[in-house]
Amino acid sequence: MKLAIAFMALFSFAACSDVPMPYDEPGTSNNDNDSTTTGTYLNETFETSFGKFTNVTVKGNAWVIDFKTAKATGYESSSKTTTASEAYLVSSPVDLTKSTAAYLQFDYILRYVRAGQTENKVLITSNYTGDPSTTTWTDITGTLTEGSDWNTFSTYKKNIPSDFLGKNNVVIALMYSCTTSSSTIEVKNLIMKDGTVEESGTTPEKPATGEAKGSGTQADPYNAAAANKAASALSSSDKKENVYVTGIISKVGEFNSKFSELSYYISDDGKESSEQFYVYGGLGKDGAKFTSASDLKVGQKVTVVGTLINFQGNTPEMQYGSKIVSLEGEGSGATTPETPATGEGVSISGNILTLTNTKATAGTETATIDLSQQGFEDKEPVTEAKFSDGTTITFGKGNGTNTPTFYTKTKGVRVYLNNTITFNASKPIAKIVFTCDVYNGTNEVGNKTATVTFSGNTAVYTNADPNPEKGGVQLRVQTITITYAK
Repeated sequence: MKLAIAFMALFSFAACSDVPMPYDEPGTSNNDNDSTTTGTYLNETFETSFGKFTNVTVKGNAWVIDFKTAKATGYESSSKTTTASEAYLVSSPVDLTKSTAAYLQFDYILRYVRAGQTENKVLITSNYTGDPSTTTWTDITGTLTEGSDWNTFSTYKKNIPSDFLGKNNVVIALMYSCTTSSSTIEVKNLIMKDGTVEESGTTPEKPATGEAKGSGTQADPYNAAAANKAASALSSSDKKENVYVTGIISKVGEFNSKFSELSYYISDDGKESSEQFYVYGGLGKDGAKFTSASDLKVGQKVTVVGTLINFQGNTPEMQYGSKIVSLEGEGSGATTPETPATGEGVSISGNILTLTNTKATAGTETATIDLSQQGFEDKEPVTEAKFSDGTTITFGKGNGTNTPTFYTKTKGVRVYLNNTITFNASKPIAKIVFTCDVYNGTNEVGNKTATVTFSGNTAVYTNADPNPEKGGVQLRVQTITITYAK
């Protein structure tokens, strides 16, 4: 099963968008050890620097401080390329000569796992040579959890092995490497203290193994267990085409805006604790393109047809390009967005465009992003951006001809006719305000007939025009401010 195997990949991950996530204010709430701590050896938030850690790059990309975390990735969003890399974050020596119990803990998000192509580890030694590639390390990684969004941090907890207690010059390192594909790992709030913790990630959670049912035909589709069994029987170079699988969506994964594909998991009862089957990069009903991760909901019943593979010989899944043949229900807790009349919720004043959620009451909490400061390349398409609090923006082609593109001259992103902008937040949005470019006296605020829909923590703006003979009006957005609901 994809998820279980991904967890065993020891920090492995695959290509993703180079966009970090939301950040809680660092504090002591995550220091939940089981005994009273008496000494703190490392305490790094990674908000603005590596602190007592040294960045050592063997090849390719280094670790960086980005959006208040230590981040490692080999993927470059502007060029859409991956650089083969190997890099270490190495701590200063720690003196544990008086310690009888100590632990290491940090918060992280790991995404887009792809076994066999990248690797991340947590390492420890008491004999650091000054060169991580020649040092003899002890691997204390255990199993790390792959995330499904940029809002939820997992917590790594590991008691320091007894072999290192009572020793001086103990060094911790976070190691990252990739070859032909990559992903993003972000780390914050790292601490090393006296005491003990209930460890996480040392024993992978093994979901219940379900009873295999079905023959894989349209009349008698596989369930999750049968699909996993059939795919696991394949070699890494084999495939089984035109296979039907049915189940209830248990987890929605990553949306690929470039190919309009969405990855997700299904199980017999829609629970992650049951045996799940992974559908990688699937298409929607009858092959329709997805527009965002919110197009599917946990709890919906789905039947999908596609090709089974055993990726790398150890990861059973349905290959990219599968199609949904039936989709039932709205999912647990899912709501159907109220689609407003054309222009409802959209107001324009000068070069300011405002999107208003009429069902929400605005609070006092806000977040702002300056699109000219996100490292985008001039005249290059833009797919994602992220507020410092973790709210993500996905720029989509939608039903348009052109793709949203960053222009240095505009100091922002040009959103063309029928392009979309999707906001995914960790809380409901009450209002979104765009400050736009003014060109030759024209306010580039998009079409007056644009639409916006709000649903839960998601908002989708479409630069729509029912009469697009002249190509509509561009939205040239420079800064965006969100006001969250009370």
